[in-house]
Amino acid sequence: QKIIANSPDKYVAGVDVNSKKVTRLNRKNTFVGDGKKLSFKDSSFDCVILAEVLEHQTEVEPFIKEGFRVLKKNGVFLITTPNPYGLFRWLKHFLFVKNLSTKKNTKEFLGFYDHKMFFEPLSIVNLLYTAGFSKVEYISVHPSIPYFMSVIGEPNWSFWPFNRLGTYSCFKAVK
Repeated sequence: QKIIANSPDKYVAGVDVNSKKVTRLNRKNTFVGDGKKLSFKDSSFDCVILAEVLEHQTEVEPFIKEGFRVLKKNGVFLITTPNPYGLFRWLKHFLFVKNLSTKKNTKEFLGFYDHKMFFEPLSIVNLLYTAGFSKVEYISVHPSIPYFMSVIGEPNWSFWPFNRLGTYSCFKAVK
């Protein structure tokens, strides 16, 4: 809604695979569709946002190629997805867990019942360059260490290497 409000002269479209959600929300220019094969023409958009989608997939390359296809020259592709290297996630479910491969640990690591897998940030960067993007940036945001934050307060995590240990991976790629 903020994007639409801030860009009243722009065409904003949304795509979701969940037809019930699309019908229920009843938003203008929102379509039922698959991000692996969008119904838009080549070079249709200035910006494509893929927010919290990749972790629900087992294969991400088609989403990246399709984002590239529908972007105009110099268009921006924004992707957010959980960071497998989030400090708390990594400590609790990989480094200090007694039995790494239990079903319970795996489900807790992935976080949400429908999450299938996480994708390592450098692999996503590589796929973006391979798809043809000319510039790619990566940041990680929202470091989460439960209980610790309540003791020390919210620290500034914007410096290396902590700026790569946040809960979410965020990518910006330019066509």
